Amino acid sequence: MILFWSIFLIVYSLLAFFISITYLKTLKSASSSCLKTSVHLIIPVRNEEENLKVLLQELNSNSVKREQVLFVNDHSEDGSKQLIEEFGFEVIDLEEDEKGKKEALIKGAKRSNKDFLLFNDADVLHPKTYYKILNEVPYMGDFDICILPVEIADKKGLWNRFVQLDFDFLQFLTFSFRGNLGNGANLLVKKSVFESLSDGLETELLSGDDYFLIRECRRRKGKIKYQLSKELSVKTEAPLNFNSLLDQRSRWIQKSFRKGSLIENTLSFLWIALSFTPYLLLISIVLSQDENYLFILFIKLMIDIMLFIPVLYFNKRLRLLSLLPLLQFLYPIYYISVLIRTGKRNKWKDRDL
Repeated sequence: MILFWSIFLIVYSLLAFFISITYLKTLKSASSSCLKTSVHLIIPVRNEEENLKVLLQELNSNSVKREQVLFVNDHSEDGSKQLIEEFGFEVIDLEEDEKGKKEALIKGAKRSNKDFLLFNDADVLHPKTYYKILNEVPYMGDFDICILPVEIADKKGLWNRFVQLDFDFLQFLTFSFRGNLGNGANLLVKKSVFESLSDGLETELLSGDDYFLIRECRRRKGKIKYQLSKELSVKTEAPLNFNSLLDQRSRWIQKSFRKGSLIENTLSFLWIALSFTPYLLLISIVLSQDENYLFILFIKLMIDIMLFIPVLYFNKRLRLLSLLPLLQFLYPIYYISVLIRTGKRNKWKDRDL
Protein backbone atom coordinates (compact mmCIF):
# COMPACT_ATOMS: atom_id res chain seq x y z
CA MET A 1 0.00 0.00 0.00
CA ILE A 2 2.90 2.37 0.65
CA LEU A 3 3.86 2.02 -3.02
CA PHE A 4 0.29 2.90 -4.06
CA TRP A 5 0.25 6.04 -1.93
CA SER A 6 3.69 7.04 -3.14
CA ILE A 7 2.50 6.86 -6.75
CA PHE A 8 -0.62 8.76 -5.73
CA LEU A 9 1.47 11.60 -4.27
CA ILE A 10 3.60 11.85 -7.41
CA VAL A 11 0.56 12.00 -9.71
CA TYR A 12 -1.27 14.42 -7.39
CA SER A 13 1.72 16.76 -7.13
CA LEU A 14 2.16 16.82 -10.92
CA LEU A 15 -1.54 17.59 -11.40
CA ALA A 16 -1.33 20.35 -8.79
CA PHE A 17 1.70 21.84 -10.54
CA PHE A 18 0.11 21.94 -13.99
CA ILE A 19 -3.24 23.41 -12.92
CA SER A 20 -1.41 26.03 -10.83
CA ILE A 21 0.58 27.06 -13.91
CA THR A 22 -2.68 27.36 -15.88
CA TYR A 23 -4.15 29.59 -13.16
CA LEU A 24 -1.08 31.81 -12.97
CA LYS A 25 -1.20 32.40 -16.73
CA THR A 26 -4.51 34.23 -16.27
CA LEU A 27 -3.20 36.31 -13.35
CA LYS A 28 -2.63 39.82 -14.61
CA SER A 29 -3.60 43.45 -14.20
CA ALA A 30 -5.97 45.11 -16.59
CA SER A 31 -4.05 46.17 -19.68
CA SER A 32 -3.13 49.83 -20.05
CA SER A 33 -3.99 49.44 -23.72
CA CYS A 34 -7.75 49.84 -24.13
CA LEU A 35 -10.38 49.23 -26.76
CA LYS A 36 -12.62 52.26 -27.17
CA THR A 37 -16.12 50.80 -27.30
CA SER A 38 -19.53 50.95 -25.64
CA VAL A 39 -20.46 48.71 -22.71
CA HIS A 40 -23.86 48.27 -21.08
CA LEU A 41 -24.00 47.10 -17.46
CA ILE A 42 -27.07 44.83 -17.20
CA ILE A 43 -28.31 43.81 -13.76
CA PRO A 44 -31.28 41.42 -13.29
CA VAL A 45 -33.28 42.13 -10.14
CA ARG A 46 -35.74 40.09 -8.10
CA ASN A 47 -36.56 41.24 -4.57
CA GLU A 48 -33.15 42.84 -4.03
CA GLU A 49 -34.18 46.03 -2.23
CA GLU A 50 -31.63 45.76 0.58
CA ASN A 51 -28.73 44.95 -1.76
CA LEU A 52 -29.79 47.66 -4.20
CA LYS A 53 -29.52 50.38 -1.56
CA VAL A 54 -25.78 49.72 -1.35
CA LEU A 55 -25.25 49.15 -5.09
CA LEU A 56 -27.15 52.25 -6.21
CA GLN A 57 -25.27 54.48 -3.78
CA GLU A 58 -22.02 53.02 -5.11
CA LEU A 59 -23.04 53.72 -8.71
CA ASN A 60 -23.99 57.24 -7.71
CA SER A 61 -20.78 57.98 -5.85
CA ASN A 62 -18.73 56.79 -8.83
CA SER A 63 -20.65 59.08 -11.20
CA VAL A 64 -21.73 56.20 -13.44
CA LYS A 65 -23.80 57.55 -16.33
CA ARG A 66 -27.47 56.57 -16.24
CA GLU A 67 -27.47 55.43 -19.85
CA GLN A 68 -24.68 52.92 -19.13
CA VAL A 69 -26.72 50.86 -16.68
CA LEU A 70 -29.89 48.84 -17.27
CA PHE A 71 -31.84 47.00 -14.57
CA VAL A 72 -34.27 44.25 -15.54
CA ASN A 73 -37.03 43.65 -12.99
CA ASP A 74 -38.00 39.98 -12.63
CA HIS A 75 -41.42 40.43 -10.97
CA SER A 76 -40.03 41.87 -7.73
CA GLU A 77 -42.54 42.02 -4.88
CA ASP A 78 -40.61 44.48 -2.72
CA GLY A 79 -39.55 48.06 -3.40
CA SER A 80 -36.70 47.18 -5.80
CA LYS A 81 -38.18 48.86 -8.89
CA GLN A 82 -39.21 52.02 -7.05
CA LEU A 83 -35.75 52.34 -5.49
CA ILE A 84 -34.01 52.07 -8.87
CA GLU A 85 -36.32 54.72 -10.33
CA GLU A 86 -35.63 57.03 -7.38
CA PHE A 87 -31.94 56.97 -8.28
CA GLY A 88 -32.77 57.76 -11.91
CA PHE A 89 -31.58 54.51 -13.51
CA GLU A 90 -33.51 52.76 -16.26
CA VAL A 91 -35.46 49.66 -15.25
CA ILE A 92 -37.57 47.46 -17.53
CA ASP A 93 -40.00 44.71 -16.52
CA LEU A 94 -40.32 41.13 -17.65
CA GLU A 95 -43.70 40.23 -19.12
CA GLU A 96 -46.17 37.89 -17.40
CA ASP A 97 -44.94 34.88 -19.38
CA GLU A 98 -41.25 35.70 -18.74
CA LYS A 99 -39.40 34.79 -15.56
CA GLY A 100 -35.91 34.03 -14.35
CA LYS A 101 -32.45 35.51 -14.75
CA LYS A 102 -31.93 34.14 -18.27
CA GLU A 103 -35.08 35.82 -19.58
CA ALA A 104 -33.94 39.02 -17.86
CA LEU A 105 -30.55 38.90 -19.57
CA ILE A 106 -32.13 38.21 -22.96
CA LYS A 107 -34.56 41.11 -22.56
CA GLY A 108 -31.79 43.42 -21.37
CA ALA A 109 -29.62 42.50 -24.36
CA LYS A 110 -32.47 43.26 -26.77
CA ARG A 111 -32.93 46.66 -25.16
CA SER A 112 -29.24 47.53 -25.27
CA ASN A 113 -27.63 49.46 -28.12
CA LYS A 114 -24.04 48.89 -26.94
CA ASP A 115 -21.32 46.66 -28.42
CA PHE A 116 -20.61 44.78 -25.17
CA LEU A 117 -22.81 43.55 -22.34
CA LEU A 118 -21.46 43.39 -18.79
CA PHE A 119 -23.62 41.11 -16.64
CA ASN A 120 -23.62 41.66 -12.87
CA ASP A 121 -25.78 40.48 -9.98
CA ALA A 122 -27.55 43.01 -7.78
CA ASP A 123 -25.66 41.92 -4.66
CA VAL A 124 -22.10 42.62 -5.88
CA LEU A 125 -19.77 45.45 -4.96
CA HIS A 126 -17.02 46.85 -7.17
CA PRO A 127 -13.61 48.45 -6.74
CA LYS A 128 -13.47 52.04 -8.00
CA THR A 129 -11.29 50.94 -10.90
CA TYR A 130 -14.07 48.66 -12.17
CA TYR A 131 -16.22 51.32 -13.80
CA LYS A 132 -13.54 52.27 -16.30
CA ILE A 133 -14.63 49.21 -18.26
CA LEU A 134 -17.91 50.96 -19.11
CA ASN A 135 -16.02 53.44 -21.28
CA GLU A 136 -13.07 51.43 -22.53
CA VAL A 137 -12.47 47.68 -22.38
CA PRO A 138 -8.88 46.75 -21.41
CA TYR A 139 -7.31 45.02 -24.37
CA MET A 140 -7.45 41.28 -23.70
CA GLY A 141 -7.15 39.96 -27.23
CA ASP A 142 -10.10 38.86 -29.31
CA PHE A 143 -12.90 37.19 -27.33
CA ASP A 144 -16.62 36.45 -27.42
CA ILE A 145 -17.01 35.93 -23.67
CA CYS A 146 -14.65 37.18 -20.97
CA ILE A 147 -14.94 35.51 -17.55
CA LEU A 148 -14.04 37.92 -14.75
CA PRO A 149 -13.33 37.13 -11.08
CA VAL A 150 -15.80 37.09 -8.18
CA GLU A 151 -14.82 36.82 -4.52
CA ILE A 152 -16.48 36.74 -1.10
CA ALA A 153 -16.41 40.04 0.80
CA ASP A 154 -14.38 40.26 4.01
CA LYS A 155 -16.27 39.89 7.28
CA LYS A 156 -15.33 38.83 10.77
CA GLY A 157 -15.96 35.28 11.91
CA LEU A 158 -14.87 31.71 11.23
CA TRP A 159 -17.91 31.02 9.03
CA ASN A 160 -17.06 33.79 6.58
CA ARG A 161 -13.43 32.62 6.40
CA PHE A 162 -14.55 29.08 5.61
CA VAL A 163 -16.83 30.29 2.79
CA GLN A 164 -14.06 32.55 1.45
CA LEU A 165 -11.65 29.62 1.33
CA ASP A 166 -14.17 27.38 -0.41
CA PHE A 167 -15.18 30.10 -2.88
CA ASP A 168 -11.57 31.04 -3.61
CA PHE A 169 -10.80 27.43 -4.46
CA LEU A 170 -13.81 27.33 -6.80
CA GLN A 171 -12.32 30.40 -8.48
CA PHE A 172 -9.02 28.54 -8.75
CA LEU A 173 -10.74 25.59 -10.44
CA THR A 174 -12.69 27.91 -12.75
CA PHE A 175 -9.59 29.68 -14.04
CA SER A 176 -7.51 26.47 -14.13
CA PHE A 177 -9.75 23.69 -15.47
CA ARG A 178 -12.00 26.17 -17.31
CA GLY A 179 -14.44 23.92 -19.17
CA ASN A 180 -17.96 25.37 -18.77
CA LEU A 181 -17.21 27.01 -15.43
CA GLY A 182 -17.75 30.71 -14.86
CA ASN A 183 -19.67 33.10 -12.63
CA GLY A 184 -22.67 34.98 -13.98
CA ALA A 185 -22.16 37.72 -11.39
CA ASN A 186 -19.32 39.13 -13.52
CA LEU A 187 -19.35 38.30 -17.24
CA LEU A 188 -18.40 40.45 -20.23
CA VAL A 189 -19.97 39.36 -23.52
CA LYS A 190 -20.15 40.73 -27.05
CA LYS A 191 -23.78 41.70 -27.66
CA SER A 192 -23.89 40.09 -31.11
CA VAL A 193 -22.46 36.86 -29.67
CA PHE A 194 -24.91 36.77 -26.77
CA GLU A 195 -27.86 37.20 -29.10
CA SER A 196 -26.63 34.35 -31.30
CA LEU A 197 -26.14 32.07 -28.27
CA SER A 198 -29.28 32.93 -26.30
CA ASP A 199 -31.31 30.08 -27.82
CA GLY A 200 -29.00 27.65 -26.01
CA LEU A 201 -29.54 29.08 -22.53
CA GLU A 202 -32.10 26.42 -21.50
CA THR A 203 -34.53 29.06 -20.24
CA GLU A 204 -36.86 26.41 -18.80
CA LEU A 205 -34.22 25.99 -16.05
CA LEU A 206 -34.20 29.17 -13.97
CA SER A 207 -30.59 28.76 -12.83
CA GLY A 208 -27.36 28.32 -14.79
CA ASP A 209 -27.16 31.34 -17.11
CA ASP A 210 -23.34 31.35 -16.91
CA TYR A 211 -22.92 27.58 -17.36
CA PHE A 212 -25.19 27.28 -20.39
CA LEU A 213 -23.88 30.44 -22.05
CA ILE A 214 -20.27 29.24 -21.78
CA ARG A 215 -21.23 25.71 -22.85
CA GLU A 216 -23.04 26.98 -25.92
CA CYS A 217 -20.10 29.24 -26.83
CA ARG A 218 -17.72 26.28 -26.65
CA ARG A 219 -20.04 24.16 -28.77
CA ARG A 220 -19.93 26.80 -31.48
CA LYS A 221 -16.14 27.19 -31.24
CA GLY A 222 -16.38 30.68 -29.76
CA LYS A 223 -13.48 32.47 -28.11
CA ILE A 224 -13.57 32.46 -24.29
CA LYS A 225 -11.14 34.59 -22.32
CA TYR A 226 -10.27 34.24 -18.62
CA GLN A 227 -9.10 37.50 -17.07
CA LEU A 228 -7.85 37.48 -13.47
CA SER A 229 -7.56 41.14 -12.56
CA LYS A 230 -8.17 42.85 -9.22
CA GLU A 231 -9.32 45.97 -11.07
CA LEU A 232 -12.15 43.96 -12.64
CA SER A 233 -13.04 41.74 -9.67
CA VAL A 234 -16.35 42.07 -7.81
CA LYS A 235 -17.30 41.03 -4.27
CA THR A 236 -20.43 39.34 -2.99
CA GLU A 237 -21.67 38.37 0.48
CA ALA A 238 -21.24 34.84 1.82
CA PRO A 239 -24.38 32.70 2.33
CA LEU A 240 -25.71 33.35 5.82
CA ASN A 241 -25.44 29.80 7.16
CA PHE A 242 -24.59 26.20 6.28
CA ASN A 243 -28.10 25.49 5.01
CA SER A 244 -27.96 28.47 2.62
CA LEU A 245 -24.53 27.37 1.44
CA LEU A 246 -25.81 23.86 0.66
CA ASP A 247 -28.73 25.33 -1.30
CA GLN A 248 -26.38 27.49 -3.35
CA ARG A 249 -23.83 24.79 -4.08
CA SER A 250 -26.46 22.15 -4.90
CA ARG A 251 -28.12 24.62 -7.28
CA TRP A 252 -24.78 25.13 -9.02
CA ILE A 253 -24.06 21.44 -9.55
CA GLN A 254 -27.64 20.47 -10.46
CA LYS A 255 -27.24 22.11 -13.85
CA SER A 256 -24.10 20.07 -14.51
CA PHE A 257 -25.70 16.80 -13.40
CA ARG A 258 -28.79 17.47 -15.51
CA LYS A 259 -27.15 18.82 -18.64
CA GLY A 260 -23.41 18.28 -18.25
CA SER A 261 -21.23 15.87 -20.17
CA LEU A 262 -20.07 12.49 -18.88
CA ILE A 263 -16.53 13.87 -18.55
CA GLU A 264 -17.69 16.82 -16.41
CA ASN A 265 -19.69 14.62 -14.05
CA THR A 266 -16.94 12.00 -13.82
CA LEU A 267 -14.36 14.65 -12.88
CA SER A 268 -16.73 16.03 -10.23
CA PHE A 269 -17.14 12.62 -8.61
CA LEU A 270 -13.39 11.96 -8.78
CA TRP A 271 -12.75 15.25 -6.98
CA ILE A 272 -15.23 14.28 -4.26
CA ALA A 273 -13.60 10.86 -3.95
CA LEU A 274 -10.20 12.55 -3.64
CA SER A 275 -11.44 14.51 -0.62
CA PHE A 276 -11.70 11.25 1.36
CA THR A 277 -7.92 10.72 1.15
CA PRO A 278 -7.20 12.00 4.73
CA TYR A 279 -9.72 9.56 6.21
CA LEU A 280 -8.33 6.65 4.18
CA LEU A 281 -4.83 7.47 5.39
CA LEU A 282 -6.00 7.67 9.02
CA ILE A 283 -7.65 4.26 8.68
CA SER A 284 -4.41 2.90 7.22
CA ILE A 285 -2.47 4.30 10.19
CA VAL A 286 -4.83 2.66 12.70
CA LEU A 287 -4.91 -0.72 10.94
CA SER A 288 -1.22 -1.02 10.08
CA GLN A 289 0.38 1.00 12.89
CA ASP A 290 2.75 2.27 10.19
CA GLU A 291 3.85 5.87 10.76
CA ASN A 292 4.75 6.22 7.08
CA TYR A 293 1.07 6.88 6.40
CA LEU A 294 1.24 9.89 8.71
CA PHE A 295 4.12 11.23 6.62
CA ILE A 296 2.05 10.68 3.44
CA LEU A 297 -0.84 12.59 5.02
CA PHE A 298 1.53 15.46 5.82
CA ILE A 299 2.86 15.56 2.24
CA LYS A 300 -0.74 15.59 0.92
CA LEU A 301 -1.45 18.61 3.14
CA MET A 302 1.67 20.38 1.85
CA ILE A 303 0.56 19.84 -1.76
CA ASP A 304 -2.90 21.21 -0.91
CA ILE A 305 -1.33 24.29 0.66
CA MET A 306 0.70 24.85 -2.52
CA LEU A 307 -2.53 24.54 -4.52
CA PHE A 308 -4.27 27.22 -2.47
CA ILE A 309 -1.41 29.72 -2.37
CA PRO A 310 -1.91 31.28 -5.86
CA VAL A 311 -5.61 32.08 -5.44
CA LEU A 312 -5.24 33.19 -1.83
CA TYR A 313 -2.34 35.42 -2.83
CA PHE A 314 -4.45 36.96 -5.60
CA ASN A 315 -7.31 37.65 -3.17
CA LYS A 316 -4.88 38.76 -0.42
CA ARG A 317 -6.02 36.07 2.01
CA LEU A 318 -2.95 33.93 2.70
CA ARG A 319 -3.95 33.88 6.38
CA LEU A 320 -6.71 31.40 5.48
CA LEU A 321 -4.07 28.69 4.89
CA SER A 322 -4.22 28.00 8.64
CA LEU A 323 -7.71 26.52 8.14
CA LEU A 324 -6.60 23.87 5.65
CA PRO A 325 -5.61 21.12 8.15
CA LEU A 326 -9.12 21.27 9.64
CA LEU A 327 -10.85 21.56 6.27
CA GLN A 328 -9.11 18.44 4.99
CA PHE A 329 -11.40 16.49 7.31
CA LEU A 330 -14.50 18.66 6.87
CA TYR A 331 -14.60 18.68 3.06
CA PRO A 332 -15.86 15.06 2.65
CA ILE A 333 -18.78 15.78 5.00
CA TYR A 334 -19.47 19.03 3.16
CA TYR A 335 -19.39 17.41 -0.29
CA ILE A 336 -21.67 14.54 0.76
CA SER A 337 -24.12 17.06 2.25
CA VAL A 338 -24.18 18.96 -1.04
CA LEU A 339 -24.83 15.75 -3.00
CA ILE A 340 -27.69 14.79 -0.68
CA ARG A 341 -29.21 18.26 -1.06
CA THR A 342 -28.81 18.04 -4.84
CA GLY A 343 -31.18 15.10 -4.94
CA LYS A 344 -33.95 17.19 -3.37
CA ARG A 345 -36.20 19.85 -4.88
CA ASN A 346 -34.42 23.18 -4.75
CA LYS A 347 -35.72 26.74 -4.68
CA TRP A 348 -34.13 29.96 -5.89
CA LYS A 349 -35.64 33.41 -5.41
CA ASP A 350 -38.78 31.72 -3.98
CA ARG A 351 -39.24 29.63 -7.12
CA ASP A 352 -38.88 25.91 -7.78
CA LEU A 353 -35.95 25.09 -10.03
